[in-house]
Amino acid sequence: MSTVNSSSYHAFTACTVQISGLPRRAVQAVCGYCHNSEKLPINTSKSHGNDDDVVERLVREKFENIGWLMGKTASQHRCPSCFSAIKASRKRKDLMATTSTKAIEVSNKIVQIPPLTPAAAAPVKPSAQPPWAEKPAPAQTPLPETDRKLTRDDRRIIFQKIDEVYGDGATGYSAGWSDKRIAADLGVPVIWVSNIRDENFGPNIDEAMVALINEGKAMLTDIQSALDAVAAATKELNAAVDRAVRIDSRLKEATASL
Repeated sequence: MSTVNSSSYHAFTACTVQISGLPRRAVQAVCGYCHNSEKLPINTSKSHGNDDDVVERLVREKFENIGWLMGKTASQHRCPSCFSAIKASRKRKDLMATTSTKAIEVSNKIVQIPPLTPAAAAPVKPSAQPPWAEKPAPAQTPLPETDRKLTRDDRRIIFQKIDEVYGDGATGYSAGWSDKRIAADLGVPVIWVSNIRDENFGPNIDEAMVALINEGKAMLTDIQSALDAVAAATKELNAAVDRAVRIDSRLKEATASL
């Protein structure tokens, strides 16, 4: 199969298609990710003739109209299936980023209990780091490289397995599944699973982890409510102590005058 004017049509390949039993000039695009291909007939008999730039623009528009993502080079083309997976992956990542931001905002709302001001009462001081506060996640160790080459069949099998057990960017894997388990089940390096999952699905989390995070958020909300109640009670206690100090002073004055 020869290339159509390779100096200009570097992103497409010349071919022919049968229309009404007759061969027609056509071009073929190949997905740079899964290598699926598709052929479309072209017509150079119109006013644009053999103008390479016009023909190439029209070819790109034809493929885009049927769902392709057309890149500047052949390796950057994505078929409709891969293009849909890319858009879904971006949506999952955006959702996960929004969820993480909200979790940080909730954890940052923890307030300190105000101390009692009168000398008769001991100040209430919260610990610098409450035991229920979330600890920072440990730094991730980069996955080891492997000399084994990832084939198209390997990629397809890994993608299908992740798709079976992965929900979305907010929930991650179903219970019990992870990059390591998929790699062990399929007999492939973990880094392959990690890369394909990160590119097309979302973060390496599972339902149990998400449930624990949500439980922690609910607990933080309850603690915040309790702290607000303690702060209100402390304010009332301070006022009562002030009254007791004033009454004691008046009693001493009254006793001294007898």
